[in-house]
This record gives sequence, C-alpha cells and structure tokens, in this order.
Amino acid sequence: MRNFYAVIFSISILLLLLLKPTNIMAQLIADSSANISYNNEIGLHNSLFVKKLAMKRILEKYNSPLKDEVDSFISACQKYDLDCFLLPSISGLESTFGKFILPASHNPFGWGGG
Repeated sequence: MRNFYAVIFSISILLLLLLKPTNIMAQLIADSSANISYNNEIGLHNSLFVKKLAMKRILEKYNSPLKDEVDSFISACQKYDLDCFLLPSISGLESTFGKFILPASHNPFGWGGG
C-alpha cells in the first residue's frame, strides 16, 4: 500500500511539473532565414491614425462640440507625453464631451471649478 501512495504522489508531482505554464519569448532572429524588424515611424503613424479615428468616432457619437478638436487632443498628448485618450475622457466625465460648460469658459475639463 505504501508503494501505491508513493507512485500516486510521484505521478502527481510529475503532472504538476509538466502542466506548469512556461514563459515563451520571441526572438529577434527566427531561425536563420527571417529577421524581425520594426519601423517605428510607420507604427507611430498608424497608432496616431487609429487613436484619432477612435476619438473622432466617440466625439461624433455623443454629438460633441469638441469633434473638430481631435488634432488638438493629439497635439497636446504628444507635447506633454500623455495618453491620447486622457483629455477626451476627462471632458466626457466632466462636461459630457464639452456639451455642458460654463458660458465663455472654454473649459470642458472641469478644472478650476469649471
């Protein structure tokens, strides 16, 4: 009976070791025939295009008066190294994307009390 438990224990440990998830890492050189390279300019351009398109769609969906300011949002996020969705998100929470602001305040973010 003792051997039975020893075998069950050994098989359990072996299964745990075999089923343990392992980290898989990509390498820059895939075998000897293919190199992986990155073009940051294309990636940056596509990324900004996608962000701009996403912002424009959301602002248009909510009929926001800020829908023509997408380039300003992109410019500010690049200038101040911000997530490009941060400012539109704040304006969505604070003023329903610029719909409800104090007259002549030009402040859809609620900063300084509105």
